Amino acid sequence: METVIVTYRQDLLRAYRAATSIAAHNIGNPPNTIHVVVNDDQAVFKQAQDLFESLAEVYHCTDISTWMHARSGWWSQQWLKLQAHQLIAGEWYMPFDSDMYIDRNIRQKELFDNNRAYCNLRDLDMYNNNQQFKQYIVNACLYWNIKIDDIDAILRESPPNILHQNSVKNMLNEMKPWIFGSTQNSSIEFFLYWIYLLKNNLTDMYTHKTDWFWFGDTFFMDNT
Repeated sequence: METVIVTYRQDLLRAYRAATSIAAHNIGNPPNTIHVVVNDDQAVFKQAQDLFESLAEVYHCTDISTWMHARSGWWSQQWLKLQAHQLIAGEWYMPFDSDMYIDRNIRQKELFDNNRAYCNLRDLDMYNNNQQFKQYIVNACLYWNIKIDDIDAILRESPPNILHQNSVKNMLNEMKPWIFGSTQNSSIEFFLYWIYLLKNNLTDMYTHKTDWFWFGDTFFMDNT
């Protein structure tokens, strides 16, 4: 499976660790191309090109997005993870955070049940004690004109998650980047994606699997 890492100056070595772990173990079936998107200036882009060499395909953020605020930190990274669908040759891809890495091969049957991608859905009740993320869910529903009472579960807010390339493409045709941190009604990429799928009756592409790849199980996070 193709992977996407959006990174910047301070995370560049972490992103290299992530890419090295993916290259060493692979995730699912080919193509296994690693795409690195540099969300920083041209000097950092050149540094990334030298660092990753043949390990990954390296792009500057302006190669996939013309959003004038595309260097506004955490929010712009979410937009770029979605815009990276332009780089994907296959049907599915997996966004990777720079501080993630894996420690073993991941077989295709751990990612898909026949043609349906595994995911981990969370009951909305799990966010009752996290008002910020609860509001992100509300805002995603408002953005796509879906009543929150019509949903009882949502794609978890953090990776690993598998994204369907064509669905992301179609979603972005209906989206503007301002939902990511630039308005009072912000939401996050995985919530927006799942509500879009619900709106368009596309969630059957997925099948829920309890405790599917939590951190500490094959996927690890280390921001040191």
